[in-house]
Amino acid sequence: MKAQLGILMAVFLLMTVSGCSTTPQADRFRGVATELAKHSQAADPAAGTIPQDVTGMDGEVGKHVMDRYKAGFVRQAPKTETYSISVEGANISSQAGGSPAGGQ
Repeated sequence: MKAQLGILMAVFLLMTVSGCSTTPQADRFRGVATELAKHSQAADPAAGTIPQDVTGMDGEVGKHVMDRYKAGFVRQAPKTETYSISVEGANISSQAGGSPAGGQ
């Protein structure tokens, strides 16, 4: 029984220690996929070194596009409806979703 327990403990100890080993193969290529993906997204890596005219949108159209883009981030306040109910001379006003005016 003690021999079996000793063998079991030795196997457990070896398995535990083997989990702490380093992985030199994986460490050597760490970040390579990220760098390759980043560099492959560049349409023309030499674009800054070649003097040429810029083609595409003119300034007026570009300004209009950017104005519309920035306006998309402005949140306007929702419109609320106001209701007024008169009961025996008392006037109760409230906004939709709100509490009556004068109520605490």
